[in-house]
Amino acid sequence: MKQTKRVVDDYLPKWLNSKILSAVGYIYEINKEENLALSLKRIQEVHEAIGSDKMKFVMALLCLDKVCKIVQDSKEFDSFRAKKKEMTVH
Repeated sequence: MKQTKRVVDDYLPKWLNSKILSAVGYIYEINKEENLALSLKRIQEVHEAIGSDKMKFVMALLCLDKVCKIVQDSKEFDSFRAKKKEMTVH
């Protein structure tokens, strides 16, 4: 089978290359609350396949949704949003 070079990876930051995004999708498709054992198994499989250096990006992307929710619930974000709204011309 002919190996094709992923040209898109040349233009993206290293934490958004196709291999990392595929790993995130592979782990994320399992609802960890419902099947923790399978999620942990997939995390281990991905770690063995891509190594620790790339795995840190996978884990960061998997946590990104929760981090965004924490930030949006903060007082600082509410203050930032209010300042932006004041500066916006309606």
